[in-house]
Amino acid sequence: MKILFIAPSELLATRAEEIITKRNLDVCVKVGAVEKAKEIATRAIQSGTKVLISRGGTGALLRKNFDIPVITVKFSSGCYIEAFETIRNIKGSIAFFSVEEIQGSVRTLCYLMHVKATYYRFHDEQSAEEAVKKAIQDGNVLGVGGTVTREYARRYRLDYITLENAQEDIETALDSAQQALSSLLLEETKRKVLQVQLRRYEAIFNYTHDGIIAIDKNGKVEVVNKQAERILPLKNKPYEGKDIEDVLPTTRLKSTLKSGEMEIDELMKVENAIINTNRIPILIGDQIEGVVATFRDIESIQITEQKIRSNLHKRGMVSRHRFADIIGESDAIKKAICTGQQNLDTKI
Repeated sequence: MKILFIAPSELLATRAEEIITKRNLDVCVKVGAVEKAKEIATRAIQSGTKVLISRGGTGALLRKNFDIPVITVKFSSGCYIEAFETIRNIKGSIAFFSVEEIQGSVRTLCYLMHVKATYYRFHDEQSAEEAVKKAIQDGNVLGVGGTVTREYARRYRLDYITLENAQEDIETALDSAQQALSSLLLEETKRKVLQVQLRRYEAIFNYTHDGIIAIDKNGKVEVVNKQAERILPLKNKPYEGKDIEDVLPTTRLKSTLKSGEMEIDELMKVENAIINTNRIPILIGDQIEGVVATFRDIESIQITEQKIRSNLHKRGMVSRHRFADIIGESDAIKKAICTGQQNLDTKI
């Protein structure tokens, strides 16, 4: 299940299961508090659970130990109504335990019903135990809260009323968990699409025949692919973050960065090699944010063309006639032959 409801009490689990069944939700319910809840959550997350739901101290513990969303089933003021039926008849101070700040409505009820109340907050088992011990030291005769402080109240013999959530509290938590899951799944889909795109670009970037260098708007090198390292006499590796002039002094990338003009099929001499290069400015709106340049060794282009011609010849894919085989003495024919021969020589 993508959503796991870990209920600290059997009653909460039963109420949650009734709502989940009625609403036909894809949510699993387990019973466990504190350390047991932590064990349940660990196994569930390993199996693919992405959102947890719990309550009070158990929820606080889960939130502290796991990176996935933990939705809290909060105690609304209605949860305290039944408890107040007992509280109103108690002589002495009442201790209220909670992870979050106690609701103002509960404080108001205590004031209106002339209940002497003390409020204690905790965030884990140790602080829960300390809160119970402090409540006893302060002279409280009754404790009110969830299941975590209940265990320590029993250990130190403090009378205790365990709060249980109403249907509305559980439904609110389930709705929040569904929304959290939807957001997570949407982000995972976007992240997967982005990863596929990045892997695709990475493959193109590193396995193209062209060397590629990109600089930012300040002339600092951002990326250099493997072919660029092979083709060009680059200096000062690692290159990223260095000024392009310190990596490849003979380049004109800074000129392109300044002019913003695209330069296609330019020839540049690098040591003893002639390099064919394209310099493409990266424009965002009217701002030049960088330049990407591609490089190819002219000699490698010639070798590639020779291989292609050789393979075509082996397959019999060669021309059977030449321009000299054209018959005709008119000026138009002679001009056509001359033009065709010139074009062929240029391509060769």
